[in-house]
Amino acid sequence: MTDIEKMYGDISKNAHEYNEKYNLRSCGENNKNGVLAILRNLFSLKHWFIYLFTIMKKLFSLLLLLITSIFLVSCWSSTSQDIINPDAQYLYFYGATCPHCQELNKKIKTAGILDQLSLEKREVYYNTENNALFLKTAKELGLKEWDFGVPFVLEKATSKYVIGVGPAFEMLSGSIEPEAITQ
Repeated sequence: MTDIEKMYGDISKNAHEYNEKYNLRSCGENNKNGVLAILRNLFSLKHWFIYLFTIMKKLFSLLLLLITSIFLVSCWSSTSQDIINPDAQYLYFYGATCPHCQELNKKIKTAGILDQLSLEKREVYYNTENNALFLKTAKELGLKEWDFGVPFVLEKATSKYVIGVGPAFEMLSGSIEPEAITQ
């Protein structure tokens, strides 16, 4: 027996054992084409379906993540209650998740202030353009970064401003005159 015949016999024996172990189809009684059988079985439809199923699971996960992200972004933007009115008398900066701003929003709504005066309302936590305008406005008023926050209400005509729920509500409700407010 030559070395090639001996090597072929070993390969054939290993292929036969592999086929029996994994219950793969055989290519004949003595398994002369055992190596080809292994290759055929490795690339069988079953293996391709498993491979495709794995890819599909990953794609489905990515698609689900994308849809969730789009949904969350749309929820944030839809909860924004900005009122953009450059001609408004007052400019009100607020944060969507700020508890003080939420309190002021409830007071404004309950008192019906939005119906009585012209108010420009801009959310600054999640809207970068509004945040940039807020920072620019504060800088023009001579405020340092640590000197202001939300809720922030500015009377545009006089450049008088207030910070906080109580003072902002008083300014907007007309309980005090804007000219009397000093900061």
